[in-house]
Amino acid sequence: MKVNFYLRPSRTELKPIKMFIHLNGKRDYVHSGLSCREKDWDAKKQRVKANSKNSVPINKKLGEMEAMVFDALSGVNEKLIDISFLKSKLNELSGIQLRKVLSVQQEFVKLFEEFIKESESRISSQGRVLSKGMVNHYQSCLNLLIEFQKDEKYLLKFDNINAEFYSKFRSYCIGKGLNPNTFGGKIKKLKTFLYWCEEREIPVSPKFKNFSIPQKYSDAEPLPGAEVVELWKKDHKNMDIFLALVSTGMRISDYNRVMTNMNKYIKDTPEGKAIIFNASKTGKRCIIPFFDDLYFRPVHLYKKYKGKMPGISGQKLNSWLKDQGISNIEVTSKTGRKTFCSIQYFEQGKEAQYIMASTGHATEQEFKKYIGAKADTIIKAHKEKATHLKVS
Repeated sequence: MKVNFYLRPSRTELKPIKMFIHLNGKRDYVHSGLSCREKDWDAKKQRVKANSKNSVPINKKLGEMEAMVFDALSGVNEKLIDISFLKSKLNELSGIQLRKVLSVQQEFVKLFEEFIKESESRISSQGRVLSKGMVNHYQSCLNLLIEFQKDEKYLLKFDNINAEFYSKFRSYCIGKGLNPNTFGGKIKKLKTFLYWCEEREIPVSPKFKNFSIPQKYSDAEPLPGAEVVELWKKDHKNMDIFLALVSTGMRISDYNRVMTNMNKYIKDTPEGKAIIFNASKTGKRCIIPFFDDLYFRPVHLYKKYKGKMPGISGQKLNSWLKDQGISNIEVTSKTGRKTFCSIQYFEQGKEAQYIMASTGHATEQEFKKYIGAKADTIIKAHKEKATHLKVS
């Protein structure tokens, strides 16, 4: 960190003196409220010349301002301090107050970073080490909170994570275009961190326990079985990747790990072969039967690609699927997983617990929120299962 003083060019005889702060590769300035004539300014020493009028009080004030900044940052990790935040506080606080405020800001961020670091080896309630993806979600939450603090000038302290914070943070997230699910995810991660702080007897406002975690589940839009059958007639690498998602119910992240090296995950069981792996998101063991039927054809894909299907990012696959006009819904990589669940549940009549054993869903409640079917599929299922009686 470095501090410099310069005269600001102006048409008046007295030129304003600015204090420039260099911090973390960025530069910003603070108005000193002082000024002097250009001929009285010593640019090398960055002070008013000793023999000039008012040099003593002006230079004293400049020295105090410089000392205030260095004193405030003494013992503080400068990398955790945003220069815009420092500037705003310099304009309203004394040196002692500034030091206190910066220490509190660092405390929240520093402890969150400590929590994230510890999470890399933390064991979940399900008895497994947290996935790298989950740790990244915690870091993403902290990054967003730091941006919120900077943009909204809302100092994050353990005693002001309250209803006002929740309202402001929700409005901020909506303003950035985040959907309710994303906002709910950030609140969930924040609450986990604050509970972690409570366990370490760090004073935290208990108001955070009242924060609701909104989740908006859009209607699941799977493809009906008849459309899946038609897709098997197409011959394209990307279509095969999509149909692999339909055939296995995998997330795209697990597809890229498992289906590109299938021999590693195909196991023998007394009833036949199965694709067996631990889901990257939940850590749940997934068991996917390895045989073909009318809708699901993992064996066909295995033979076609000799056990090593091509990898692809979800973004690239979604972009390709968007241009295919597959159905009257928006088809994405998630459509494959939804189709796998919905065909098995609605059209093949399999019990949820057996489908969940393949998909790795943690609870039946979450599974049933996830599946869905088109209106015609539901009506058809009702007709097929209905008891037809003659009406007298």
